[in-house]
Amino acid sequence: MRLLSDYLEPAERLVEVVCGLVMVLTFTLTAGLSVADGPEGVRTLLTAAVGCNVAWGIIDGVTHVMARLVARGRRSRIEARDLLGAAEIFAIDVLCTLPAVVPFLIFDEPHLALRWSNALLMLGLFAAGYVWAGLAGRNRVGSGLVLALVGGALVALAIALGG
Repeated sequence: MRLLSDYLEPAERLVEVVCGLVMVLTFTLTAGLSVADGPEGVRTLLTAAVGCNVAWGIIDGVTHVMARLVARGRRSRIEARDLLGAAEIFAIDVLCTLPAVVPFLIFDEPHLALRWSNALLMLGLFAAGYVWAGLAGRNRVGSGLVLALVGGALVALAIALGG
């Protein structure tokens, strides 16, 4: 998980990865209708998924800076470390869209690309659980499976609630 820097704790990075994957997976699992519209539908899907994660990367970055200010109390000037942590959060959220986008660059058939996209995103959730288990001293495969299931349940909840 040391892909970017040391401005976030490992657990903070993992939370951002899970949130980023869940957000994108929510888009791709509801995308069957737009993908049926052909290239324009695929373009709409990818624009929406990437745009969502870009927006949430900015939002999460800003709230990260705000949380750091509150944690420091009276010494509330923004530090470079706060901004670099926000940039790291933004990068994680944007990078989480790659498993969703790459299959559409490889496969000509949109439905096949969508299936691969969803599979890669679920694999990403498994990988996040696997890494978390290594940090927590837990069973890696079991934790990976649990996080993939929990992530899938969160996506189902988001879809059911309209978002």
